[in-house]
Amino acid sequence: MSRLSYDSVDVLIYDPVASNRTATRATLYALGFRRTETVSTLEAFIEAVQTNAPDIALCEAQGAADELCAAIQDMRQGGASHNPFIVIIVTAWEKSTGLINRVVSSGADDLLLRPFSTALLGQRIEAHIERRKGFVITTDYVGPDRRKGTGRPSNVELFEPPNSLKMKAKDRMSGEAIARKLDTELKAAREKLTSEKLRRDAFQICILWRLIQDAKR
Repeated sequence: MSRLSYDSVDVLIYDPVASNRTATRATLYALGFRRTETVSTLEAFIEAVQTNAPDIALCEAQGAADELCAAIQDMRQGGASHNPFIVIIVTAWEKSTGLINRVVSSGADDLLLRPFSTALLGQRIEAHIERRKGFVITTDYVGPDRRKGTGRPSNVELFEPPNSLKMKAKDRMSGEAIARKLDTELKAAREKLTSEKLRRDAFQICILWRLIQDAKR
């Protein structure tokens, strides 16, 4: 396995607590990340993602978990970012069942409990480079497939999401090559997302039409 290089990776850190932002940035610096942006509000996070999507985002859930998860879900649906498929790691101080369910349902890639070590964060990031889960598109969810290993059968088609983090950290492609590849992959992924949304809408219309017909009878 080739050595990973993070010096050209763009990172966005969202955390309302200044000391946490500083600590996270220092941890990332120790791992080799040199291009990090920090924001203190959810509004600033959304604006940053829309303006210049990072390769990976670390987002703190404490205090506004519902709002953050709603923003991530909207992003995955293609409504808040040019690149809905960036790697997203949610951080939190308390890991409750409710929080886990909300984060999983939002489409985030990972949930990391604070305080975390440099080694643990490095392992999680490496996993999303080397073994990122395939994405699914369902009626109300776009994100990593969580059903692997559960034994539950599924006919939902998986697709490999564009991963600019991998392109930079592992493949070490040039900026121009990354731009071309990412543009091509994003176009294909967005077409798949749009096609699935149309299919879902058509299915819902058919259901409503049948209910109307049954009511008339």
